[in-house]
Amino acid sequence: MIIGLFASTMLLASNGIILSSAQSAPPIVLGQISATLLVNNSLSLEFNATNTLTPTVVVIQADLQNSSGYALQVLDSQPIFMLTNFTIQISFVTFELNPCSAYSVNVYAIETDTGRTVSEKQVVQEFIHCAFEGHTIVVIAPFSMSGCSTGCINATFYNQANYSISGIVFAVYHNVVGQPVYVGDARIEFATRNVSSTIIMAHISPGQYSVNLFVWNSGGFPVSQLYTVVITV
Repeated sequence: MIIGLFASTMLLASNGIILSSAQSAPPIVLGQISATLLVNNSLSLEFNATNTLTPTVVVIQADLQNSSGYALQVLDSQPIFMLTNFTIQISFVTFELNPCSAYSVNVYAIETDTGRTVSEKQVVQEFIHCAFEGHTIVVIAPFSMSGCSTGCINATFYNQANYSISGIVFAVYHNVVGQPVYVGDARIEFATRNVSSTIIMAHISPGQYSVNLFVWNSGGFPVSQLYTVVITV
């Protein structure tokens, strides 16, 4: 098992949820959970929680699994003072995940003083992490660079995220019959909610080409839409 950045230091009872001597229901009830995996490799959870007993301090634990049920990470939140009814929104940092793959997560509350599980497990099944959904980087009207006789592209991008991204811009050149003939690339730092530009150098023969442009982040995952521009060299 790979342990996340928020590593759990608490042990769970071997029989799962520890109930009171009267075998009553767990005191904390977790509502329906919305789980989203973001392109910066963070897992966002949002849900309502109800504490039926006295206020207590808990951590929310999330067990991340792949579509085969194999455990990938155990993630713990910071301590939360649990009152009665309120909405919880938590983000966990995950390791690099495969793009466009299915995952599930088990979510439950652990009391910090006792280490016991104080809620039923809520399972979010088969949510998808696909970086092409909700593009982080927007490609803005690239064009053939004047004065470049070998097919260079001047491209502008807008980063919609609230964080900067280190990425690579790829330009795949296709000839008139659709065959890929050249791949250019350029490394670029996308500033937070800002416009960035770069030049992709190319070395191709005169003619007409369609060029597919897209962006990957430094982890090798796509973070932009596919943009096609036709140029004549």
